[in-house]
Amino acid sequence: MNQWIYGINDSEGCEWVNKRTNGTSEKVYHSPRMCLSNANVAVLDKIRGILNPDFNIREYTNKRGVCNIFLNSQPDIARFKSGKRKMNWDYIAGFIDGEGCWAINKGYVRPQLTIHVSKQRERLVCKKIAGFLSQYGIRSHFYNGKHGDVYFMVFVKQADKLLRYLEGRLVRYAV
Repeated sequence: MNQWIYGINDSEGCEWVNKRTNGTSEKVYHSPRMCLSNANVAVLDKIRGILNPDFNIREYTNKRGVCNIFLNSQPDIARFKSGKRKMNWDYIAGFIDGEGCWAINKGYVRPQLTIHVSKQRERLVCKKIAGFLSQYGIRSHFYNGKHGDVYFMVFVKQADKLLRYLEGRLVRYAV
């Protein structure tokens, strides 16, 4: 499976189990769900294109225009999760497309590409991304924000190199 989908899942995806009764009995039904959410049409089209042939998906768009794409069956979720995640340029592009919160800031003394990371899971993924980038001579580091958030940063000289590797892989931003 395309590693881009695993990257976007690790940045934007979520998984939970609904517990409900049928109203007439005490029996609790467990309904597993896995969801990828996004508001960008191109990103959603790529998610559909990767998942549609092999998985039974459902969609729901909320009032803010965010589309949620669900895997509802346990076999589909298990099959998706059993896929091999491999850190590569497609995975990193999917993570950036899913994160949707990155910028190249050139107004600072040291220009940089910054990704805002708020979840612990994303921090761990960024550490793996940093290890992968270092193999290609791209230096990066983390710094702590004022409110406990963490920022993953690549200096712009290095960011230009990173964006060349991601050329043609990012959906959200044409590079």
